[in-house]
Order: sequence, then C-alpha cells, then structure tokens
Amino acid sequence: MANSSNITAEQEVAGFNGYTSILVTISCLVMVGNLLMLTTILTNRELRRNISPIVVSLAFADFFVGFFTVLIHWTDDPVWSYLTNLAVTSSVTHLVLIAGDRFMAIFAPLKYHAINSTKPVTVVLIVTWISVAIVTAIMEFTSVFGKNNKYKMQFPTYFIIICSLLILYGYIGRVAWRQRRQIETQAGQAEEKIPKATKVLSAVLGAYIIMWAPYNFLLCSIITGNVKWTSNKFFNYAGFIGISNSGVNIFIYLLMSSQFRHAFINYVCCRRNDVSNG
Repeated sequence: MANSSNITAEQEVAGFNGYTSILVTISCLVMVGNLLMLTTILTNRELRRNISPIVVSLAFADFFVGFFTVLIHWTDDPVWSYLTNLAVTSSVTHLVLIAGDRFMAIFAPLKYHAINSTKPVTVVLIVTWISVAIVTAIMEFTSVFGKNNKYKMQFPTYFIIICSLLILYGYIGRVAWRQRRQIETQAGQAEEKIPKATKVLSAVLGAYIIMWAPYNFLLCSIITGNVKWTSNKFFNYAGFIGISNSGVNIFIYLLMSSQFRHAFINYVCCRRNDVSNG
C-alpha cells in the first residue's frame, strides 16, 4: 500500500511538473510574440499608419494573457484570477471591435475614413477596456456563489461573440462577392475586392474560433452535467490551446502581410526601417 501511494504521489508530481513546464513555455512564447509584434509596429511609421490601433491594443491584451496566466498558476489570489480573466475577455472583445472596424470600412468607406482617426479610436478603446473590467468583475463576483455560475456566463459569451463576428464577416463577404461579380460583368475580368486587411483579420477570427472551441466544449459539458470530458487533464490541454491563441497573431501577420513581414525582419536584424506597402 505504501509503495502504491508513493507511486501515485510521484505520478502526480510528474504530471504537475509537466503541466507547469508546458504552461510556462506557452505563456513565455505568447509574451515574446506579442512583445515583438508591438515593438515592430510602434517603431515603424508605415505600420503605425496602416495598422489599426485596435490591433495594437489586442496585442497588449494578448501579452497580458500570457503574463497573468503564469502568475495565476503560482497563486490563488483572486486579484490575479480577475486580471487573467480581464486579459482573456479583453482579447476576445477586441475581435468584435476589429469586425466592426472592417464592417464600417466596407459598408461606409467615406464615413469610416472621416472618423477613423487616432482620437475616436482611442476613446472607443478606453471605453472598451473599462467596460470589460466591469463585466469581468461581475463574473468574478458571481463565481463565489458557485463554480458553475462562472462557467454559465463564459459559455454563452463565447457563442454570442462568435455569432456576432460571423454575421459581420458574412455581410462583409457578401458585399465583397457582389462587388466582384459586378466588376466581372462590366470589365470581363475578376479583381480582388476583399481588402488584404480584411483577409488578415478574418484569419485572426478563424484562429480564435478554432483554438477556443475545445475549452468551450468542456464548459458545455460542465453545464449539461456530462462529466465524461471534464477531467482536469482535458481541461488543462484545452486551456493550453486557448492560451496559445493569444500568440498566433504575429504568425498570421508574418504569413499574410508582406509589409509587416519586411518591418519585422528589419527590426529583428536591426536594419533601418524601409517598408514597402504590401
């Protein structure tokens, strides 16, 4: 019996150490990736002009996701739990802002360019962060009355956001397709009418939906009482995938934006910024 207990304890310690190693690695990669993205954008004039401040604010939120995720692993302090959920919720909320930004750019381009200056966007971002801070505080407060109450708020939030994003991008795609068909009819040739920025941000949205799906599937299992999939092991792996989402945006921009890719290479290699639009 003693040997069996020792083996079990050793297995638990090994599992904990393995979990910790993976968590720290992912969190560090998330922080480094977003820090590189922020410094690349903020040190390059062309990128500051062409990339929305919303994307910059999203990178800040994703950086804090990695930072606070490590801290909450070492302490049960409710303050760190609140800050972690604040960062995650803010990251998700920024995707809605990005979708709204693309919606305005496609449907009301003249009005969009008139209001899309630094000051109005900054006001929107400040209001967003304050609103998210309040909502997250409410979620943390209600969680003290029962663990499932917190999950019951997180689960519908995920799908409400997904539905909102899919509706917005669905309209964007429909208009872009209609414009392309008109051009084909009038000019006899196809032209790319979906802006590159919209394609890049659509990839960001797709990554979020895919990488947070396992975690929210487990939330659904908890709410419905299906405990088959709700072990700590499954939850940990699903959490790893979700947290990793905060570190993929830099790779999306590197793959899909030649302008960002050139600026990133110049920054990493300490070259003089000389970026062509792409």
